[in-house]
Parts: sequence; C-alpha cells; structure tokens
Amino acid sequence: MRNYQTYEEISEALRNGEVRGALVDLYALSSHKHLFDDPRFRIVRVYDYKASYGVVLAGHSMKLEKCFKEYTKANTEKVFRRIEQNSNSLQVRTLFLIRSL
Repeated sequence: MRNYQTYEEISEALRNGEVRGALVDLYALSSHKHLFDDPRFRIVRVYDYKASYGVVLAGHSMKLEKCFKEYTKANTEKVFRRIEQNSNSLQVRTLFLIRSL
C-alpha cells in the first residue's frame, strides 16, 4: 500500500498499472472527474462512511450564520479543500474502490 499526495498521482498510478485499485472519496470523483473518466476504470465497491462537518458559533458570531451558509454554498470546493488540508483523520461520507481493467 502506498499513500499518494495528489489525485493526479492516483489516476496516473491506475493508468500505468503501478496499482490495481485505489480507494477514493466522492469529493475526489466529483471534483476531479477528468482524472477518473478512463474507460478502463470501474467502481467495484462502495463503502458508506458516516462523517459530518460543521462550524460552531457562539455569542456575537451567531450573527455570521447566514454569511457562513452563503460562503459555503458558493465556495464548496474551496471549503472541502481547506477541510482536507487541515484534517488529520479520514472524514468522508462514501468511499469508492476503483479498479483498473
């Protein structure tokens, strides 16, 4: 098993046969479709994984709730990228096992 640093590295490893499969999350598949649209790739198993993200507001910051919701809605990819960069543990809702044929 090897840890890859980027989705591009995972896609390339699948394409060149370095690995036979990869475990990726729904965010990777949806935000980097161009990397995983190779007809040789197949989703062979789906794993549900419960997780959630949130912001805790208190006191005067409660007035920012509407701003947070609007920002998150308009910048979903940026928010998930920031969460990914600052998370130490695996926190995704669905994992996909992709195999290269």
